[in-house]
Amino acid sequence: MPGHSTTTARRLRPGDTAVVLGASELFPTSPAPEWVSDLLSSSTALLYWATDANGGALGFLLATLLPLPDSVEVFIYEMGLAPAHAPGAGGSAAPSAAEISSALIDRAAAFAEDCACTRMWGVPRPGATLYDDGGAQVSSLDIPL
Repeated sequence: MPGHSTTTARRLRPGDTAVVLGASELFPTSPAPEWVSDLLSSSTALLYWATDANGGALGFLLATLLPLPDSVEVFIYEMGLAPAHAPGAGGSAAPSAAEISSALIDRAAAFAEDCACTRMWGVPRPGATLYDDGGAQVSSLDIPL
């Protein structure tokens, strides 16, 4: 992925439950296995996972497809970063919060474009923030596709 040499993002699928459960530090509370399994089996749920070059969990983006009468949109409602990669943490070799967030958003946007979605937007839960390529915190996201 251009611009994200140390960060890889992919969409998790049914069968990836152990991936999520193995990185419970990314979530405010440990997710229940049944919830994760149901989420990954949903046709409208989108869970993107960011990892470093060694496969270590860096963060996630949780979104849903919103079928509307005249279009389909992607709504992002949660993003989480590993504590070591939160803003201000880690050394110069560690991916920044902006790099991780950008990799996740780029992957979700590519999926949305492939599905002919017209918009990707979101307002993360209170206390959560998204980060743009420059590292600035943004409280919402609205990308026409």
